[in-house]
Amino acid sequence: MTTFPSYWEFAVFEAVLHEKLAQQKLFPWQHLPFKAPNDSDTEQLYRCPACGEIWALSQPDNAWRGYFLPQQKAETYRRKLHRQDFAKGLIGGVCLLALIVFSLWKLLG
Repeated sequence: MTTFPSYWEFAVFEAVLHEKLAQQKLFPWQHLPFKAPNDSDTEQLYRCPACGEIWALSQPDNAWRGYFLPQQKAETYRRKLHRQDFAKGLIGGVCLLALIVFSLWKLLG
């Protein structure tokens, strides 16, 4: 699962997660939320006792849809989001600069 498209899907996932924790099919990996590097988002980490894989849960919050992914895939997903945010900011900055230059050209020309 990459993201939780709706609150209801996260609520269903959360119920399953609590059930797996109660049945000891998953264990909290860290007791304190893990602060993702270079990110304002916090993650809870869980370890699967069967395979040893570490999973990262980022809970949805308003427009942020969150995710539940293996830790390595979560890091890749965060880097992808940062690249997209940077590109959007760069494009917005270029558009603003073009608008300013065009406005000055019209006013002074």
